[in-house]
Order: sequence, then structure tokens, then C-alpha cells
Amino acid sequence: MKRTLLLIGLFAFTYVAAHAQRRVNERDLKGVWKLVIDVDKDEVREEIEDEDNIVAQIFAETVTDFAFNIIEKIDIRFEFLPDNRLRVEANVFGESEVEYSEWRINKDGELWISDSDHFKVDDDDDDFWLMENGKLVSFEKQRDGSKRNKSVYLEPVK
Repeated sequence: MKRTLLLIGLFAFTYVAAHAQRRVNERDLKGVWKLVIDVDKDEVREEIEDEDNIVAQIFAETVTDFAFNIIEKIDIRFEFLPDNRLRVEANVFGESEVEYSEWRINKDGELWISDSDHFKVDDDDDDFWLMENGKLVSFEKQRDGSKRNKSVYLEPVK
């Protein structure tokens, strides 16, 4: 019995440790990363079908299909450069644009990306990234101090 409990405990610990978010280290950021927006199309469609108004259903489905088509045609790549510089290349409908920004890793191992050339975290900034299964996953800080996964992540380009 003790052996069975020990094995169950070891399995649970291994599972939790393997799936937990972990701190971001600068060495983790090497290479180019691709932005992925992970939206569950089936879940969105189910929510649309729950709508009682048929006109609203048709409108919502049309807008959703349009949005999914746009998401599939957007390719955004991030390259974390030395001196906390960030190169962002966006390719949208065949048009390519490159912008530069900044990044920082705070004392909690959270990766923060600035929206501008001058890094500043203020009260409006609540999005950060953590490493999870080899991907940088975007989180949003909640008012109660918890964090919420935003279904957006960066995966390394191989």
C-alpha cells in the first residue's frame, strides 16, 4: 500500500512539474519565435449556436469566419536581440514590415515586451510571458493577483 501511494505521489509530482510554467531565462530566448493565436474554432462556433437570435447567429458566424481567415494569413516573428532589443517582423497578406521594441525579464522570471522603443511598465501593462513546454505563453495579470492564459504563445522557429 505504501509503495502504491509513493508511486501515485511521484507520478502526480512529475506531471505537475512537467506542465508548470517556469521562469524565462535570457538563454531561452535565442533564435526566432513565431506568434501563434490559439483560438478553438469549435468552441467559438458552439457559443454562436447558443445565440437565440438567428440574425445575430448569421452575423457572428460571418464575422468569425472572416477573423479566422485573417489570423491564418498573419505571420509575426520575434527575434530577441542583445541589449534587450526586440525585432518584430510582420508579414500580412504578402506585405512585410519590421519594427523594433524592447524586452525585459523581471525578478520573477516574467518576460515583459514593450509596445514602444522606450521600455516602461506602467499600471496599464498587465501582459507577460512564461515558458511552458518549450513555448513562451502569454498571460494577463488579474486584479486579484492571479494570472490568466491568453491563448497566445510564441514557438521557436526551427
